[in-house]
Amino acid sequence: MPATPWTSPSPPSSPAEPPAVRRRSPTRPPAALALLVALLAALAAAAAPVPARLGDDDLRREIGRRLREGDLAPARELIAEALRRRPDDPLLHYNAACVAARLTEPAAALDAARAAVASGFDDPRRLREDPDLGALRADPGFVHLIADLERRLAGDAAARALHPRWGVWFDPGPLIALQGDAPPLRLSLMVDDAGWHLRAAGAAAPSLELTLAAPDSAGVYDTARVWRFAFDAGGAAPSGRVLAQPGRQLDLAVLELAPAWRDVDGRRVLQADVPWSYLAPYAPPADTLFGVNVAHHRRDDAGRTLTALLVRDPRRADPRPGPRRFLPLTLPPGGERPRLQGRVTSSVVGARPLGFTIAAWVPAGGSGRLITGVGDTEGHELVASGGTSGRVTLAPGLNTWSREADLTALTMGPYRLEAALDLDDGTRLAWFTGLARFDQEWFGDAHDRTKSLAAVDRPAVDYRLDLIRTDLSERDRRGDPAPLLATVLEVEECLRRGAGGASVLQEGGVTVTALDAGGDGWLPVRVALPPAHDGPAAPVLLLLEPGGATAARVFEALAALAADGGACAAALPSLHDGPGQGAPGRWSPTAAAEASAVIDWLPGALPGRRVLLAGFGPETERLDALQRAHPGLVAAVHRGPLPAAAADAARALAAWAAGSGR
Repeated sequence: MPATPWTSPSPPSSPAEPPAVRRRSPTRPPAALALLVALLAALAAAAAPVPARLGDDDLRREIGRRLREGDLAPARELIAEALRRRPDDPLLHYNAACVAARLTEPAAALDAARAAVASGFDDPRRLREDPDLGALRADPGFVHLIADLERRLAGDAAARALHPRWGVWFDPGPLIALQGDAPPLRLSLMVDDAGWHLRAAGAAAPSLELTLAAPDSAGVYDTARVWRFAFDAGGAAPSGRVLAQPGRQLDLAVLELAPAWRDVDGRRVLQADVPWSYLAPYAPPADTLFGVNVAHHRRDDAGRTLTALLVRDPRRADPRPGPRRFLPLTLPPGGERPRLQGRVTSSVVGARPLGFTIAAWVPAGGSGRLITGVGDTEGHELVASGGTSGRVTLAPGLNTWSREADLTALTMGPYRLEAALDLDDGTRLAWFTGLARFDQEWFGDAHDRTKSLAAVDRPAVDYRLDLIRTDLSERDRRGDPAPLLATVLEVEECLRRGAGGASVLQEGGVTVTALDAGGDGWLPVRVALPPAHDGPAAPVLLLLEPGGATAARVFEALAALAADGGACAAALPSLHDGPGQGAPGRWSPTAAAEASAVIDWLPGALPGRRVLLAGFGPETERLDALQRAHPGLVAAVHRGPLPAAAADAARALAAWAAGSGR
């Protein structure tokens, strides 16, 4: 459900009891005790706030509390009162639908879901995927509601589709304010040989986010294949950042993307440029269908952040990878400079021939020689595609050719598809893209070879095999295959070490292993070990922080210390933070169980090492509970604050571990 002030119902988020602690099933309570329990329940009910007497802020907080604690009947009563005050609030109707569905009242849930959509709720993906609405999943009325919403969104996007001219500034349309009035901002975009250009003029230095998309086809309104950029001219110096690439969350400051700004007639004008290289492998003339969204952020006099967008996006505040809304934009080929670009059916090639298209924009036409082929990463040609080299007649404007290349004779590994067009005037246009040759039969062979691994090491390979399967099924078919091949090489290295009787955890380096989390998939654990040396094994410092980034930064610093011969090893599990937990570092029942499982796993994975715990976040008392639950495994718990800088915190923890690990 959306993260909003009107919080979605979720399972209770109270801390889980450590698995080592067991409680006996209670016997039937004495009559006096039963009477006392009934009396306390009555008193609690009497003390519960009356919805009609609560102010709006208190009502909102009480709804959130009841939903987080799973008190669905009181939550429904509170939501009903809120709807009496705000009958057109779509999120209140949505929460009412979720509560009714969880109370097994599908008719009421469907009515509330329809009211949510009628009031403006426009996230069909959330409707389809929210587990709170599971009772409606197969309801024909619910299925029709989602399908109708998707048709409406696709129709709205098509009606606002953009058809700019190449190299000409254009107005993409008005910004839609999510709060208050639309900002007094004039927005312009341009696309040309160099890339994308964004210009904004307003009374104050604007803060903008630009989302660019490469949808699979026309008629869609969102896609996960997006690139997101942020531009800010309000600080001491303008800044440009890459926020996301397809499937990857980032926050990288890039000097090349820093916008330029100037004052013109009392208005501050910002211009930002995004070269085509940032969207590789997508570029014209091979690709002409794109998408765009722009978000403008500003603060009002009360300090609140106000946002306006070209197109509303339910995921606007979520930094994680996922589908984003856009306005469709069709680029007509143009420009005075000849260009060559290619498009492959897939950058991962198996037993079938690779299909690809070469597109050339030649404004004046003419003739030339087209050359295509597949080579290794050093540029040596290995496979000639159909019509490897031949004369071509070029019509003025856009020219395209379809080809195939058979890579079945090549071994698994990285390759390059290359194309060149030599024009008769001496100009050479060139293009290439990375490929990966991959055989599905490799999975069976790799699985058979895991039998040589120790039981504690086998999950490290099984985890990576699952990552490769997921990558093959969910990846962008034209995306860079290098991460896939890197994981394949990691599997081969783990198997090589296992065949030699060594652990997959490498001394003097960092290794990613995993624990089998059952139905929840895998729990990745990063382990940094110092180089091998004589004497007692260094203790292992287990860093625990559900969903946070502080522990990750400290782990990187500890890994550097370990590689230099530091006195302790380090382990960092990717603990989950529960839904509705708020700030990172909040412990969910899942995180507590995961931490306990890692502690139980460490003695087998790293025998002879004492386990030390260090936590980050507001609930460090959970570490004491873990130590009590594992008295023979956890030697010590770090207490007290750490320096803010990751390197200083790592040195402080290493010094503490050296003293506590004896």
